[in-house]
Amino acid sequence: MRITAPLVFALSTLASLGGCTVTGGEDEGSDATSDASSGSLTDSSSSTTSEGSSSSESSGPETGGDGDGDGDGDGDGTGDGDGDGTGDGDGDGDGDAPPRVETMLVYLDDALERAADIDGGAYLVQINAIGIEGDGTVDLEGSTGFVRRWNFGFKSPSGDISVIYMSEDWTGDYPQVEFPAGNVVSTEAITNPAALPDSDAVAAAFAAESGCGSLDGNESASLLYRHDTGLGGNLVQVTANGVSWGATTDGGFGVWDSCL
Repeated sequence: MRITAPLVFALSTLASLGGCTVTGGEDEGSDATSDASSGSLTDSSSSTTSEGSSSSESSGPETGGDGDGDGDGDGDGTGDGDGDGTGDGDGDGDGDAPPRVETMLVYLDDALERAADIDGGAYLVQINAIGIEGDGTVDLEGSTGFVRRWNFGFKSPSGDISVIYMSEDWTGDYPQVEFPAGNVVSTEAITNPAALPDSDAVAAAFAAESGCGSLDGNESASLLYRHDTGLGGNLVQVTANGVSWGATTDGGFGVWDSCL
């Protein structure tokens, strides 16, 4: 379809640029502080004057020179990493962060889990990508002005949820979780999300259609997954190069909106 005015599906995609309300976690692995009180060294042969200079006194015997407190012994003075102080990725830190340049299915399980953590009744209703490349990825590395992203939208009994994977110039959580979210516009549940065609297959199908052109990661190139009973079930729509293309996805691509 030749675009002369904003389409409904494009509006769904652009709606993913809503504001962000952070409900992310942070690494809790900073509790391994050093407690060196049991391994401290005291030497009474040296004292500091009130002027700040150190002088040596010969009037008393040396103490503490060969005791059992060398600062590296039985105490926890050296902080040897037995705790979680190094942030090894067990929490929500960089250790378990999702990748930055991947296709849709790589992010799907992570998004489903994060939504379920908020509300076990959450169900997926839309997936938006902005800046889709010819290989079906979105490049989230570096600075993109917060535009390029993957946005997974959910409905739930307690409110809408968005799990958003944004570019590195976003300094908040990765992914960013919004709850309640204000940018989830689809309403029908996507059936069997794991069976959706991955975004690389969608990009290839788009490029193969006459008049569609190629995808190059331009910020106007968008991809939308949703469900529409009236159109036959799960579907995808790509908007790029001034045209739109749509197809159902159950049992292969059934094109209902051509680029011509």
